[in-house]
Amino acid sequence: MREVGKRVSKLLRSQDILARLGGDEFALLLPGRSWEEGIAFGNAVKNSMEPPFKAGKTTIHLSCSIGIVAHSFQYHSINTLFQDGDKALYRAKRRGGKQTVIFEEGKEENPAPVNRTMEQDFFA
Repeated sequence: MREVGKRVSKLLRSQDILARLGGDEFALLLPGRSWEEGIAFGNAVKNSMEPPFKAGKTTIHLSCSIGIVAHSFQYHSINTLFQDGDKALYRAKRRGGKQTVIFEEGKEENPAPVNRTMEQDFFA
């Protein structure tokens, strides 16, 4: 988990926040970024996870799934924001991982996949 934190931390701006939620889940708060910038950041995270790393004599290969939610004024609670991001993340995992899913209000059962020209994975 330290290696994941190190790799992602290198991509962050000073106002961005990386938090480990538990287990192998992280949350990223990226204030002031557009959807396009958020998706591009997710792509950068995915790319940063691709090179394997050594832990003792073991080579570890990482992959990640990404759930994205845009924070807007409809969120009155950080918990609700995280719940929606979590819904998108788990949708990405259920679809086989290694992809990004964007949470869309009113479509909790079917968050939108990002399948255009980018393939990604994590939770932003």
